[in-house]
Amino acid sequence: VKKNMLCDNCGEKEATFLYTETDKQGNEKKYNLCAKCAEIKGASQKLTPSIAAQLLAGLLEISTQEEGKGLVCSVCKLTYNEFRRNGRLGCAHCYTAFEENLESLLRKIHGTTKHSGKRPGIRDEKRTDLNERILGLKYRLEEAIKKEEYELAAQLRDKIKELEKELSNR
Repeated sequence: VKKNMLCDNCGEKEATFLYTETDKQGNEKKYNLCAKCAEIKGASQKLTPSIAAQLLAGLLEISTQEEGKGLVCSVCKLTYNEFRRNGRLGCAHCYTAFEENLESLLRKIHGTTKHSGKRPGIRDEKRTDLNERILGLKYRLEEAIKKEEYELAAQLRDKIKELEKELSNR
């Protein structure tokens, strides 16, 4: 849809949708529609999480298969290839682990790599930091248990309890 093009249906509002109808013979007819007329025709402007994930996964497929091979998040253990398949990061630390590969992708999608939306207040920022620390410790605890490092696991468990208590007092 070209910018400042009027809706083919109502002729009043700016067209933001390209709507295609196919008749019984397979002939296609394309319409440039405004949001209201598109809604009437049954088109939707909503971008659901699954559609967003599919779009992201599609953009990732454009890059070469070798890109990011072997990269793993140290906290949640998500591999870059798993991220490419499902289109979702496992935790906040994945941004750091996959930083080099994500920068160009984020620039393509959002036009920038800097967040420009709202941020939580100072109090919420401290809660977020505590939650991230607890999450990281929980992953480390799981790894320690898998490796049968029980002394380390006990220390991590105690630290998690301490941070959770601090979090509940906030």
